[in-house]
Amino acid sequence: MHWRRRLQIGALLAAALFLIGCTGGGDGPAYLQGEITLNGEPYLGPTHITLTTKLGEQREEVFSDGWYEFHDFPSSQTKVKAEIHVGGWALTKERNWPTKAGKNVWNINFEL
Repeated sequence: MHWRRRLQIGALLAAALFLIGCTGGGDGPAYLQGEITLNGEPYLGPTHITLTTKLGEQREEVFSDGWYEFHDFPSSQTKVKAEIHVGGWALTKERNWPTKAGKNVWNINFEL
């Protein structure tokens, strides 16, 4: 009978930890957004952006409206690499930083 009580307490503790977010999965989902500019003006050409989380999740997209957005990735140390091609030049920007749960903003300005 004693083992049943321990099992019940363990199940309650696991449920409580899950409900308050203490399961080791971070603080919740993050999203990242920002403007893409060239010399301070909106860049409407294709911008290839790769997002890589510390956990190894990788997302790649091409944006072409001067804006980018990634939704629902784990909050953690995140690497973002953006690349455009202008007049025969390949311009690249990279940033590593700890993303938090919720909204994160990085405006990317390329300079010629």
